[in-house]
Amino acid sequence: MASIVRANARAMSARDLTRLEQKSLYAVRERSEYQRYVRSYFVWVRNESRDPTDAETLRRYIQVLKLHYTGGSFSPILSAIKTGIRRGAGACYSAERAAVISEAFRDVKAPRRSTPAIKRDYLLSPSEEKTILEAMNERDRLILQFLLMTGARVSEALHIRVLTCREEGSTVYCPVMGKGGKARELRITKAMYQGIKDVFQGREFLFESSKGKPIDRYYVAHRIHDAAERSLSRRFSPHGARHTFATRMIQSTRKIQAVSEYLGHSSTAITLSMYTHESLSDSDLGLN
Repeated sequence: MASIVRANARAMSARDLTRLEQKSLYAVRERSEYQRYVRSYFVWVRNESRDPTDAETLRRYIQVLKLHYTGGSFSPILSAIKTGIRRGAGACYSAERAAVISEAFRDVKAPRRSTPAIKRDYLLSPSEEKTILEAMNERDRLILQFLLMTGARVSEALHIRVLTCREEGSTVYCPVMGKGGKARELRITKAMYQGIKDVFQGREFLFESSKGKPIDRYYVAHRIHDAAERSLSRRFSPHGARHTFATRMIQSTRKIQAVSEYLGHSSTAITLSMYTHESLSDSDLGLN
């Protein structure tokens, strides 16, 4: 089987790659988050000049994501890519070749995190926040500040539409659609909202590229990771900003349920397991 996969893992023409991407995106069209994952995969594939149907390419992509992404589970990302490529291959290639690709992808597994508790390395201290922000250009800085202020998932932030945001006094409410189609609103200051609009000048999306599309999440992860490496000499990701926000809010307010709802968690149990890992001292137990 391995020899068959290697034989099929050949360089693609730009035309064939575009066709496969279109078919793969169409295959997951009913789930917008899956389309984002598939699209980001093809962006990386093009940059690296790799074959997206090769299982080794997918393994390498997941390893690269681990450098930039410290989220809980890679399973949704992997599921989206596998589903898209398998169905896309079925539409583009012979049944035999599509079956070989599907079987090879079966052995690509998502890495698992040993514990749901958020490690210190995933968080920014106030001094680290100041240091990394000073090392960024204005556009990158605004994205990271937004993530730190809202605790949003990066995919949620990048797909906020300007027309859905509303101003009420000094606060701006930004509707987002989270995991499982769960809608909620993020809140930022009017000053930050205006600053983002002035810099990005998005007509449709708050964080808009020069082509009128949402800025790519992989690009954002890469920029934040590089800034952290340069200024802090360690890894940091967009999802780390979400963890930082949650940790700070729980420590300062102790409002577990309110923080859980604002983050869009499906239950407070998730919030508790990730952000409230305290231990009992001997004094707490009356041993001193």
